[in-house]
This record gives sequence, structure tokens and C-alpha cells, in this order.
Amino acid sequence: MSQHSRAIGLLFALTSIVALAIVLSMLSAITAAHSTPVRLAPAVPSTMSAQVVLSPTATGGFGSPNTHTTVAAFQIDGQIVNNQHTPIFNATISAQPSALNSATSDGQGHYALYFVNSGAYTLTVNRYGFGVLPPRYNLTLNNTQTGFDFVLPPQNDILSNGGWEAGDFTGWQVDPTISATIELTAAHTGWYGLHLDAPLTGAEFMPSLTQTFTVAAMSPTLSFMYQVTHGNGDPFVVAIMTDTSAITHSFVVTPGNWTHEWIDLSACASQTVTLTLGFQNPAAAQQIYLDEISLGDAQVGVYPVFLPTIRHN
Repeated sequence: MSQHSRAIGLLFALTSIVALAIVLSMLSAITAAHSTPVRLAPAVPSTMSAQVVLSPTATGGFGSPNTHTTVAAFQIDGQIVNNQHTPIFNATISAQPSALNSATSDGQGHYALYFVNSGAYTLTVNRYGFGVLPPRYNLTLNNTQTGFDFVLPPQNDILSNGGWEAGDFTGWQVDPTISATIELTAAHTGWYGLHLDAPLTGAEFMPSLTQTFTVAAMSPTLSFMYQVTHGNGDPFVVAIMTDTSAITHSFVVTPGNWTHEWIDLSACASQTVTLTLGFQNPAAAQQIYLDEISLGDAQVGVYPVFLPTIRHN
């Protein structure tokens, strides 16, 4: 082979190598810009989660990427619902400090967040078409927590200071004989919740707090969160009174976790009503936390879609 032919062959080989290097460099840049966490479900226990991110080698090559794996030690999961406790789809929930992921709720309202470290976190939930729910502050995470639910309020909430975020009793009339304080300890979300103690004596229903308003919603629903910290099994009463009728709802004062309750007030639409909260049989050692009291339309969180079925004969 002549020297001229060898030179042409060498030049062709060098050109091919340079072109290949350029292509590999472009692929490496694309991978770095668009790397996406991948959850490894089969190889991780059910209480754990893992995420893998591919990144190029230190020399910039794509053919032999370095792989690092982040394994979550903690998990928070639960459900996001509306004021009638129906699931909300595609609500966003995030954490600060950041979790390994930001999550959106599925068709059943379920979500899951994954964390590397224990500590105190703030969780924020929102969804277009619903009202603003205050963040959950200072959630202490030192193990996996399940069933941590959120209730998004209606956009047209007409109740005044139902989450106590004013830091006082603005909008409410308070019986001076009862012990009621606004504090962070009693909050489900936000900075404040109501800590309510029953009077030491009493043989009949005693209204502790009241608020009067006009129900302007078309499909009004009263919604609230409560947690009984001390109780003897007597009822706590929520009464809604109009000029001509009354709706009474009660639940047993037995210690437990935060619980969501709701009451359909369609019968009170376009009327002026008085909301009254109190213990049915006031006695010592009855204590309850109340938060996120709202009144507004029951907004839909999931829209079912029915697709036609096509059969081929």
C-alpha cells in the first residue's frame, strides 16, 4: 500500500474517532441535564425506598457512568380529601427541608414522601380549585408514619377564623366559664388550634363557643378536625340552629388520633344559622383539640371518565 493510501486511511480513522467523541460528549451532556430518579421497588423492603441517579464519569465519558444510590430511611404517607372526605386527585404535597421527592396524590387521594434523615419537617399541600390549607409545621419524623391525612378546605369558606390562625378568638363568642386556649400544641395544621377543656361541673349541654353567619353556599358542608386527648366517653356536640330548626351532630369523647368529621348543611342553605360547640355532659378530665373548621361547598376532587368500549368481531 502506498504512503498516500496509508495517509488517507489514517486521516479517515482520526476523523471517525473525533466524530465518535463528539457524539459521546453530547449524549453525556443530555444525560446529565435530564437524569431522573428511578425507584427500585423489588430490591428494597416495603418500609424503605431507593432512588438511583445516573451521572457521567469524572472524565466526561458516558459509556461508564458513576451510579450513586440514595436510600430513604423514613416515609410519610396518607390521603388528601375534600370537606366530605372524598379523595382529591393530583394535589401536590412537598416538604421543607426537602424530601427525596415531591408527590402528587393518586386517584384515591393517596400520597407518599420519602426522607433520608429524621428531624422536624414542614408539609405543604395545595390543589387548584380548593382553599388554602396552612402548612403542617414541625412534624417530628423519627420513624415511618402512615395515615397522615389532609383535608383541603373549600374556596368559598364562609366561617371566620375557623383555623384559629388569627391567634385569638376573633369571630367567635366564648363562654367565660370554660377553659379555652389557642396554641400550637392543639394545631393539626398552621400555627394555632383550639385547646378546649370542659367545665369542672355541669349536668347538661353547655355551649362553649358560638358563631353566627349566613349560609350562602349551594351545597354547604361543615367540616372540622378534632383530637380527644382526655375523655370519659361522653358526647361532644356540634349544633347548627336556624330560626325554625336545628341540626345536631355528636361524637364520643374518647382519646385517639386526629379525626375528620363533616356535616351536610344543605337544609340550611340561604339561611342565617348559629354554630355551637360544647360538651354534652361537662365533667372534669374532658379535653379536646379542634382545628380547620370550615363551611362551604363540597368541591369535587376526582372526576370519573368513562371511555367507550369498542369490540371487534
